[in-house]
Amino acid sequence: MAEKAREELEKMFDNVGLFSEGLAVVEKDGKEFHIRHDGSPAYEERFDSANSFSEGVASVKKDGKWFNIRYDGTRVD
Repeated sequence: MAEKAREELEKMFDNVGLFSEGLAVVEKDGKEFHIRHDGSPAYEERFDSANSFSEGVASVKKDGKWFNIRYDGTRVD
């Protein structure tokens, strides 16, 4: 990712992780979620904690419970 683009993302969010599988974990107002390269959220849900995507899924934590989600934020059962 271009340095200038990363700087813009860092202005938008409290913390910006590395991109993995086209999405990055960000933190905003104490909640974590994934964004696309343009800074748009990949889904609406917000989590207490979120990990990077690997093989199409990411582990996330909400209300003390960990589970996996897909790129669109839907839960993997």
